[in-house]
Amino acid sequence: MSSKPYATNLTDAEWAILEPLLPKAKPGGRPR
Repeated sequence: MSSKPYATNLTDAEWAILEPLLPKAKPGGRPR
């Protein structure tokens, strides 16, 4: 899993909660 600039050490459970709240990846950005 590649690190994200705004992410620290999130667990899968935390990502399940946070991911829907994050802004959509912008076109031309890194694939998620």
